[in-house]
Amino acid sequence: MQFLYNQEKSQLLSKFLLTLILHCAMMVVLGRLGDRPFLLYDTDPEVVFMCGRFYVPEGSEIAMLRKVMENLESRNVTVKTGEVSPRDVAAVIASNQELKPQPFGMLWGYYLPNGKLLFNARSETAAQKAIFADGMEHRRCAIPAAHYFEWQKTETGETKYAIAPRESHGMLLAGIYRFENNRPVFTILTRSPSEDIAMIHDRMPVILPQEALADWLNPRYRSDEILCSAMVDLEYMPHRDY
Repeated sequence: MQFLYNQEKSQLLSKFLLTLILHCAMMVVLGRLGDRPFLLYDTDPEVVFMCGRFYVPEGSEIAMLRKVMENLESRNVTVKTGEVSPRDVAAVIASNQELKPQPFGMLWGYYLPNGKLLFNARSETAAQKAIFADGMEHRRCAIPAAHYFEWQKTETGETKYAIAPRESHGMLLAGIYRFENNRPVFTILTRSPSEDIAMIHDRMPVILPQEALADWLNPRYRSDEILCSAMVDLEYMPHRDY
């Protein structure tokens, strides 16, 4: 994790200095320097708030999830299990110093200066948004889970559904991460829904095939090409909290 932080620190410093120089030059040309503060990030990153919960069973029989949790436990990394929500520390797979997939504990959600929490980002536009672009290019990750939750609004209230790929052996939600106050935080990418769940919500998380994980984490591969392989054959069932 120290490797991730040092790499992030160097990239952010270079990006900040370049952005500052370009912005100041632009403000001088426009004759507006000093008129108002400037923002380094988009104020409207087009985030749709969905996929606000996913589930990671404790002591899972799913091989992929069990392997991730055993790796974290062996390194004394504590993450949330059960129903995971924004602001929780979750198990996240990212590249380690040897550029190999490794589980880490990361906080779910990007904080904006106004205190707004961004726990989802549109995959279709994230690469063009300043707050997400660097992550899409250099810091991609995957969030292992058994299923995610979505709520369908009805005339009598809401129905909660557990959603996962058909015949699933665990799933990987596509994400990106950055550092805030020296700790890694992540957000989950979303896309338009498959026909199976369109009546529940107009968005769904990007679910990666497990065989696409290594390419997704490798910045040498284009993110848009890998996102095209996302899984869309889903099944759902009503879920009741006990």
